[in-house]
Amino acid sequence: MADAMVLPKKSTASERVAKELRRRIATGQYLAHCYLPPERILAEELGTSRTSVSAALSELARDRLVVQTRGRGTRVLPPQERLSAGLACIVYNAHETPAALTPEGQLILAGIQNTLNRLGYMYEHAALTSHFKLAAVPFERYGAFVCMGLIRTESDTELADLERRKVPLVVAGLEEEVGAELSGTWVDHHKTTVNAVQLLATLGHRRIAYFGRDTGRYFYPKAEQGYKDGLAAAGLPVDESLIFRCEYTPLASYIAAKALLARPDRPTGIVLARDGLAEGVCLATNETGLAIGRDLSVIGFDDLGWPIKEPFLTTFREPNYELGALAAEMLADRIVNGWRPAEKREIEAPLILRTSAGPAPGAKGALPVGPSVALGFR
Repeated sequence: MADAMVLPKKSTASERVAKELRRRIATGQYLAHCYLPPERILAEELGTSRTSVSAALSELARDRLVVQTRGRGTRVLPPQERLSAGLACIVYNAHETPAALTPEGQLILAGIQNTLNRLGYMYEHAALTSHFKLAAVPFERYGAFVCMGLIRTESDTELADLERRKVPLVVAGLEEEVGAELSGTWVDHHKTTVNAVQLLATLGHRRIAYFGRDTGRYFYPKAEQGYKDGLAAAGLPVDESLIFRCEYTPLASYIAAKALLARPDRPTGIVLARDGLAEGVCLATNETGLAIGRDLSVIGFDDLGWPIKEPFLTTFREPNYELGALAAEMLADRIVNGWRPAEKREIEAPLILRTSAGPAPGAKGALPVGPSVALGFR
């Protein structure tokens, strides 16, 4: 006889009310120290009975999310009273501090801090200084953790142990895969690079090169695979000689681009894993007597890695602030609603169209190139 199907238990009215009130507390709709509307008002608003609302508020009080005072009502407790230890912790890799963060890191940090401040959380910063080991962090001081990028450790056991103990932990900007299942925010670099290649293919480009880092870490392997998959989706062959892996410096990309553009079969489009590689590529292009956007189209990623006075680079903007803000919101949700299995929340990188990408040479509808841009190494 086949096993009987086990149907999920239906939530009661009070459980549904409690879930909604937890959501409002987690998102800051009900801030610390504020009083919730009276039970009668909540019952009318949520379309339920006062008995269900009363039971839900009692549940929240048991979990120390609110305190009920006779004659005054139900008040939201401050976040530090919800944690096993009163503070949240923003964790950095060993080589980073708030004062030494990259522009990308500064935006992620701003997103985290502004969101934690808005939600009323108290927090401190901790840098890992002992061979990238989380053991350097005084865990007894903190009840929740948000990591700036992936914390690289000698093993994944420390992160896995936090998850096993159901400590609220979220990573702002997951870029690498590790053994531990972690919650965090991320950008799909594979999809972004596929989109960059397909944009150039739509503009008539048939020889498209790729510039990335000479490392197998971070998001670079995914971006390179996205380049290859984008070519396949456009019906174009993969030419390994058009793939350049170099250091993340203008000089390195300049040297690679000079060699590439000297070829008789040079490409008409280049996809870059980071905007910082564009400086060398564009300088080499100008020196060769070619025009960016007419003879050679260039698409980058991040909209931050090559700051110039008059931006002209078509790129995908890295949503750094949003990566931090959403990670902090996820952390608050886990503090209020309790532990849940790891989840990853994707944030799209929007395309910013500028003059560095245009139709392939000879393609119909080619647009004139805008004013030239003075280029030089910083």
